[in-house]
Amino acid sequence: MNENDPFLKQMTNALETAPDVQVPGDFAARVMARVPQQKRRHIVMPAIARARYGRFAMLAAMACILIAMVAFAPEGSSSMGILIESALLAQLAALVLWFGRLRDA
Repeated sequence: MNENDPFLKQMTNALETAPDVQVPGDFAARVMARVPQQKRRHIVMPAIARARYGRFAMLAAMACILIAMVAFAPEGSSSMGILIESALLAQLAALVLWFGRLRDA
């Protein structure tokens, strides 16, 4: 194609020119007026205490990990004992962090 082609120049100018977009001030109000209103549902339920099975399971797992760490403590001098204790400690740390995060929520 020739660089002096008027069609090419016109096409390039059209593509490089940003469109002038104008949003009317009442656009949001008009859109919200068209949205159908939702019916509110009133469900009457007795107060139910939140189940805390997850927290109890985490505490039980932490206790089991601590017991396992004490059980493997005499074998801590071998490389396998150190590896097992490190894995148990990492699991315990992860559970403690997760439990602390749930307490904040």
